[in-house]
Amino acid sequence: MTKTNRRGFFISLGAAAIIPRLRFGKGFGVLKAQSNSQHAVYVARNGTPVTNVQEVVRIAGGINRFINLDDVVVLKPNGQWSRQGYTHTECMKALIDIILNRPGGFSGEILIAEHIHRTPEQAMGGSYCWNISAGSNRINNWPDMSYLELVADYHNRGIHRVTALPMYNVSQDPDNWGVATGPADVPAGKHGWVRLPNYTSVNGRTITPSYPIFRSAYSGKLIDLHRGGGVWAGGSQTGQQVKLIFLPTLNNHGWGNEDYAGITSAVKCHIGFQEGTSLHSVGYGYSRPDAVGDSVGHLITQVFQPTFYLTCAEYSGHVSRTGGATHTRTVGLCADPVTLDYWMSKHVLYPCNNASYFNPDNNNNTRSTLLGCNAKGIGTLDESAMTVLISDFNQHQMFVELQAGWNWVSFNVLPDDRSLNAVFNSILGQVEQVRTQTQSAMRSGGSWIGDLADMEGIQAGQMYKVRVSAGCTLAVSGTPISAPTPINLQSGWNWVAFYPTSAMAIGPALSSINSQVQQARSQTQSAIRSGSSWLGDLSQLSPGQGYTIQVSGPVNLIYPEG
Repeated sequence: MTKTNRRGFFISLGAAAIIPRLRFGKGFGVLKAQSNSQHAVYVARNGTPVTNVQEVVRIAGGINRFINLDDVVVLKPNGQWSRQGYTHTECMKALIDIILNRPGGFSGEILIAEHIHRTPEQAMGGSYCWNISAGSNRINNWPDMSYLELVADYHNRGIHRVTALPMYNVSQDPDNWGVATGPADVPAGKHGWVRLPNYTSVNGRTITPSYPIFRSAYSGKLIDLHRGGGVWAGGSQTGQQVKLIFLPTLNNHGWGNEDYAGITSAVKCHIGFQEGTSLHSVGYGYSRPDAVGDSVGHLITQVFQPTFYLTCAEYSGHVSRTGGATHTRTVGLCADPVTLDYWMSKHVLYPCNNASYFNPDNNNNTRSTLLGCNAKGIGTLDESAMTVLISDFNQHQMFVELQAGWNWVSFNVLPDDRSLNAVFNSILGQVEQVRTQTQSAMRSGGSWIGDLADMEGIQAGQMYKVRVSAGCTLAVSGTPISAPTPINLQSGWNWVAFYPTSAMAIGPALSSINSQVQQARSQTQSAIRSGSSWLGDLSQLSPGQGYTIQVSGPVNLIYPEG
């Protein structure tokens, strides 16, 4: 077995090839994972801002899943407030570094773009993200740099493809912004706003949708953010793709209570990518947050669509955007803002103080906003339809990749909740039957039927036969079982777990029962004890795999540390 990093390692498990593939270690677990991956949320928590971002991108499939070699990447943070009210600078830096160090290289460019709806003079002051002043304004954020200082640091290190682009209305900064209908008529030397026909929201009020066309300070190219837009140079498209990534915060928009908006996070983040404030006023000014959600849904489906949303909840303002906050040390990544806001609000912000207006299952303004956006086909508020993958630096987890059919499985971690539903939660859509040496349970109509279902659930020391309808990954997190923990064997055949965290040759692994052991079997291999030697093709035991062992009399099996 080969260790891959400080937190985990990989071996195999399965039923057909039966060289088990198991990932085990500290980090990466699964909560409420279903077979439907349409609404996938990836979460990393309890690391540093850097390791959390690195981990959440890794478990989401790696940066190459999202970013190509020569893409133009636009990062849109929240920047209108101080402290935890603006996107954590170190989290954003971590994502930039991941992109710059993309496997296979990165020859594109990265722009940080945000519209805080202030004049240039105000926006460049010490109260906002671009030049946020050190000290009090950076509490609950990265104390080292503002956004412009971050960009300057890259430039000082010779990395000029990272640039900053403060956004303004045309009326606020006519020297640098103009009105356009597309890349062909963006005023020379300026950025452009394309103003689209009015959209009437569900409350009968209208917004004026818009999208920007940026002129890159690095390459001079025009970057068209419209769906189907792209990168332009010399009057034609370059073939490069534009990837828009939103980096929202997670805060209460009110001050110690619920205001007209509820939470401010991924859905509300779209207000900072519009010319003017009609998106804000369309519903929030009339007690109709659903109209804001509906209008955001229109933007996503018709105007621009982010590649993904990365909510940076290093601190979560349970009192307000700049007031009392909890060090939640969590980042969440999702392809849509509704699913992400639902999960992050319920499982990160709500536990901070149990305020009912943070729970999106309740009738509140957060739920109303999300429902409005969801009505446009964006995301889900049905938690059973979500696949949530969680990597927690404070937990130990194991993953077993199963093949369709029967698999011999064992556990070297035990969760607090050992019920079948809890242990097999990550594969409830695929698991059909579970057997021990004396009991069994079948999955039928969302319930478990059989004598195993009536017992205390998964137990230490046992091997389980698990039948699944299709290949899938079983993920279990909990307390690690010490390798030398005794396993009581009875005369004859025993279904046995393997506790060590790395593969081990059969001789040392079973040395504690040399005087009684007669035979050992895996799902596809076997070995017989002959004198002081083992004969057969089963040469080593591996984590995640279950075994049957025959002994001549009662004995305790004690694995060596490993």
